[in-house]
Amino acid sequence: MQDVVGRLRFDATFDVRRFVVGYEERFAGVREAPLAEFLAGDNEIPWHRIFFIKAGELIVWDRRARIDLVFGSGDSPAADHAAIARACAPAPVAAPAPTRRGKLRAGPAVFEARPCFRFDPSRGAWLPVAATGLHEARAEALQVATYNVLFDLYEPEQLYSEARGPACAELLREREADIVALQEVTPRLWAELLAAPWLREGYYVSEGPDAAGLQPYGQVLLSRWPLALELHEFSARKRLVVGRLSLAGRRLAVAAVHLTSNRKADADDRRAEQLAVLVERLARADVDDALVLGDLNFGDGEEDQQLARAGLVDVWREVHPHHPGFTFDPEANPLARLASRTGKAARFDRAAALAGGGAGADRGHAVR
Repeated sequence: MQDVVGRLRFDATFDVRRFVVGYEERFAGVREAPLAEFLAGDNEIPWHRIFFIKAGELIVWDRRARIDLVFGSGDSPAADHAAIARACAPAPVAAPAPTRRGKLRAGPAVFEARPCFRFDPSRGAWLPVAATGLHEARAEALQVATYNVLFDLYEPEQLYSEARGPACAELLREREADIVALQEVTPRLWAELLAAPWLREGYYVSEGPDAAGLQPYGQVLLSRWPLALELHEFSARKRLVVGRLSLAGRRLAVAAVHLTSNRKADADDRRAEQLAVLVERLARADVDDALVLGDLNFGDGEEDQQLARAGLVDVWREVHPHHPGFTFDPEANPLARLASRTGKAARFDRAAALAGGGAGADRGHAVR
């Protein structure tokens, strides 16, 4: 790896200022920093904790994926200095946007239709379910849950992964929710969940056994009924999953979200853009009511006006107006205490409702 960094630093074809390293920060996962700062000694990052190097959106070198565009080692068929040089080229100067937040798009965000999966006992496998319009769910009430299960790609021994996986599965089994949104699901944890008898017997799922949409981690939806599924990719690592069905004669959309965390320098702008895409999708003519479930990565009072402007009602506040409902509490949770930057508790995980007819807010319950 030192050879790769040396080539990027001293080859005049490249601009070292355009490169970013992805490194592991203990208890906080993978973070990014400019390569130039790393070389200047401004970051105390040991070499073995660097997992990838990129220029813009181009992955130049990746330890886990065995990518090497500098020398062509690992699984890369050959070096590709031309691609690296293009990624290092100055970005074109864009005209200033009329708003301070978010990005302008030429048209509606693109959502790709995906099948949901159901376990077939006769074949002993999870199989895709063909979409045949919206399924009519027959239920007098709807219980939903959202749960960030915490990915464990780095130092899993510090996160007690062997114990947490079964504990997560048991918690979900006991909850018996009709629809569940999970965030930070890794392929390993997904395989454990798909093997659970209660999941095989009672749920349709948004991801197949190959876990193609969970690389390196991602969101999934579990549902008692088949969902018409759609996927929007904000980036290679950030996605939005939307499932639709019919409930009480109204078209309900359920969105599983995981917005950008504050560990990104431009987190506010990224979240604003992600929320804009979500709201745009929920406002289309094929949706009457909607539930938004997931990790919004901002606490009470920080960016709530965006939810209010979109007509999204915070379900927890409606049901428990006098209870903070913290889902990230450094005082109560030692792991949160290690990962926290501020030491303050927050309610990052939310359930929000958008009801065209005003009947949606009393149907959802956030569970952490």
